[in-house]
Amino acid sequence: MTINITLSPERCVAQSLLGYIQSIGSGGKKAGQSKYFSLGPAILKIDAFDIPVGFAKADIPLMSDGINLKKGVIIGAVERGDHKRRNASHSLRLFIPKGSDELRSGDRIYVVSENHIGINALADLFE
Repeated sequence: MTINITLSPERCVAQSLLGYIQSIGSGGKKAGQSKYFSLGPAILKIDAFDIPVGFAKADIPLMSDGINLKKGVIIGAVERGDHKRRNASHSLRLFIPKGSDELRSGDRIYVVSENHIGINALADLFE
């Protein structure tokens, strides 16, 4: 039997990110817990962070000079809405941010990074 499968790194990362988001939504994990996965020789890490009220990088477009993510860090998804009603799917919006998007207090962000960068807190994402 021959099996032909083409795997793309982007698809592997997307599937791992989606699985992580779903595990948090189902109550399996909380923001601040990490998930690790390998992609070839690299070990990648997925983290979720809640944006607090008064966060200095809030309300600034991601592509602006005021937001400098560390090299090897990607904000893969943003969840916006009423997190207290997490089971009510209509109250949350999940999207892949563009450079013109802004982080807002109350958002939950899902971050993909190279494991060796050492992302342990929200402040660690930025230079």
